[in-house]
Amino acid sequence: MRPSGAFWLLLGALVWLGIFGWPRSLHIPDEGRYVGVAWDMVRFDSTWTPLLNGLPYFHKPPLFYWLNEVAFLVFGPHEWAARLPSILISWFTVVALYLFVSRHRGKDVATLSVLALITMPYYYGASQYANLDMLVAGLIALTILAGAEAVSRAVNDEPNARWFAIAAGFLAALAVLSKGLIGVVLPGGVLFFWILATRRWVGLKVLLAPAVWLAFLSIMVPWFVLMEIHYPGFLHYFFVYQHFERYLSDGFNQQQPFWFFVPVVFGMSLPWSLWLVRYGWRRPHISADRSWFWLMGLWITVIVVFFSIPTSKLIGYTVPVLPALAVLIAEVICGAWKGLQAQRNIRWTAITLIASALACLIALTVFYFINGRSSKPFVDAFGSEIKVEDQFVFVDVYPFDMQFYTRDPKPAWVVLNWPALPKGDSWANELAEAGEHVPEQAKEVLITPDQVLPRICENPNRTYWFAAYPHAMTPYAYVAQLDPVITLQYGVAVWKLVPDVNFTQKWCTGEQK
Repeated sequence: MRPSGAFWLLLGALVWLGIFGWPRSLHIPDEGRYVGVAWDMVRFDSTWTPLLNGLPYFHKPPLFYWLNEVAFLVFGPHEWAARLPSILISWFTVVALYLFVSRHRGKDVATLSVLALITMPYYYGASQYANLDMLVAGLIALTILAGAEAVSRAVNDEPNARWFAIAAGFLAALAVLSKGLIGVVLPGGVLFFWILATRRWVGLKVLLAPAVWLAFLSIMVPWFVLMEIHYPGFLHYFFVYQHFERYLSDGFNQQQPFWFFVPVVFGMSLPWSLWLVRYGWRRPHISADRSWFWLMGLWITVIVVFFSIPTSKLIGYTVPVLPALAVLIAEVICGAWKGLQAQRNIRWTAITLIASALACLIALTVFYFINGRSSKPFVDAFGSEIKVEDQFVFVDVYPFDMQFYTRDPKPAWVVLNWPALPKGDSWANELAEAGEHVPEQAKEVLITPDQVLPRICENPNRTYWFAAYPHAMTPYAYVAQLDPVITLQYGVAVWKLVPDVNFTQKWCTGEQK
């Protein structure tokens, strides 16, 4: 039996999404942060508790870290392994979208939806980026598709509606474990307003059935209960502070106007989005079955509006709208193929596809060359000199990826005036908040400037690697007098301190400190 065209389309999509996921070093801060947490869980054998420099890190749930752990254990701690969860979930989303659209709108719309989606620079980039955006976006999309399929089958009295609803509950639970309550709030909101708009009331019954709740709660609840048992106050920190206060507060980074995501979604999906400008508002080009137009439209609207309300906005928040946007674009293009200028529109579709693919590759190439905050050049140059017993000391800086690349088995000393740390949204606050869950353990790794030299003098028989911006090293004369072994592209330098007899006599006798 010969493979079908759909098989080759979806196989090609997998190759396209994943083949260039390995050449780039980790991007800082996001890839370094989230991959670093997963690496901490591996090196400290902490299967259940996410860690940042050995401290409990509860900014996000654990699903991405678990997937990274598995990838590291199978393939080793490499960039491609770190990006594998994003690559796979983006491909699973593509497969599910094709199956769903081909069943309800036909193979032409399904094929175009896939081609548009995988060549949108926005989606393509997120598919090869090792953070939580693609994971939660894919799971939200899968939840919506499974829920919509359940509702459709229930309305038409077709088999397996109950199983699709249970699948939606299961996927929503995974979405919550990937990035919190948005994993159920967003797909739930989309499906609710779609049912309301199309009056498919039976959908509420099938989606809120006890079996769906059981599937959802049995997957979602255990980890949260376990963390609250081990770290009392975790639930308040995670749900009240990390969810509601961050959503409603204007004191966090990346503050943007309400309309920010409209140009972002349009611009990051160019040139496909130009089809909506040219043909999108002409009703004859939209399918006669308005229910699917409502589903895709509400899919986009609910998510964009939800993330537009808080002042803090990140580009990755709206990745979940791209599958629906791709379907609407495919509907418009298929309608344009049936018009008076069909041949010209078919040619323009091919041009759009080629231009989009080139845009993806150009963006990836540019991103490769401007990724200048990596610690990898240091490890490439001095990795052979780094020993297991060496101690890393980060002064007023935290290179998220350094311990991943050095394979350091110990937490670094992070030096800062912690008692005077101002409130804010920074790496220092993240570490300080992590330390609040285990105060005694935090004292071992979050240290103040006056603690550094005494600690070195207590253990002079090891090598110390200091990482800092040069101006931050002025108070540390015993290191500042040395030349850095390397200065990384973004300005952080690394010093190698090997205490000897002269060092201990000069700096550890109490005469000079």
